[in-house]
Amino acid sequence: MPRQKQTSKRDRDSISAVCEAGFAPIDSEGFRSFSLHGVDGAEVIRVSVHIERFREGLPSIIEDFEHPFVPAEGDALRTAAEISSARKLRTIGSRKIVVPEMDAKTALKALLARLPDVAAEEVEKHFPFLASEFLEVASDVCAKRAVNRLVHSQVAQMVGNPRPRKLPLTIYDESFVDSLVEPLKDLIKGYLMIQPGRNPETLQHIQKTRRALRRLDEEGLLIQGKAPNPEDIASQLNESETIDVGTVRRWPGNIDMTWDEWLYFCGWNRQGDTNTN
Repeated sequence: MPRQKQTSKRDRDSISAVCEAGFAPIDSEGFRSFSLHGVDGAEVIRVSVHIERFREGLPSIIEDFEHPFVPAEGDALRTAAEISSARKLRTIGSRKIVVPEMDAKTALKALLARLPDVAAEEVEKHFPFLASEFLEVASDVCAKRAVNRLVHSQVAQMVGNPRPRKLPLTIYDESFVDSLVEPLKDLIKGYLMIQPGRNPETLQHIQKTRRALRRLDEEGLLIQGKAPNPEDIASQLNESETIDVGTVRRWPGNIDMTWDEWLYFCGWNRQGDTNTN
């Protein structure tokens, strides 16, 4: 079995220094840099990033928002926009109704407009440390590939076949690759805030609530001036879904919403008291 990857004290110290120091000040060409150092403290790798150009390139991603790299990104951003548009309640007489500060489409536009600046902040804050971790693995892979080349070329010469169809000697296996990649996976999970266990299926809950509201509307069961309750929503869900009233009642709490706020951005009360989704 191959030895599990162990980060040396030198590597840890180098990575720690990068994390603490971050980028150097902007140079005359607008680049910011960070470095990794060798055993003797000499600079071995220098990485430069033009953060302003990075930021300027992000609007093209926004323009192509209808075709996001990860489909869930589009759903999540639209959901966040709808949530933000549904967060303001106003009391009129004895009734509380939701009055959005802006509609969901405008809220989404405002959210996307912030993306370049927020992304540039993330690059400035976290890129040096993340890149240093990935560069450590890249240097490991190059070093191991060098070992492979030396061993295979030497064995091939001995057997008189400089280009064998099969490698004459296996050094590394998938478990060794896993030992290199797993720490990076854990690192990425942490930065992307991926939590263990099952995440609240908020998008699915929204879709189910909207379907239930449509069915209530089609059956004439939406009463003017009266918000549908969790029992009304649960009654319109498919029997195969086996979702009880208590579960439906907990859905808004997953994103810290009230029931009225939840109904609003799921489609109820957008135009008077009828469902419009």
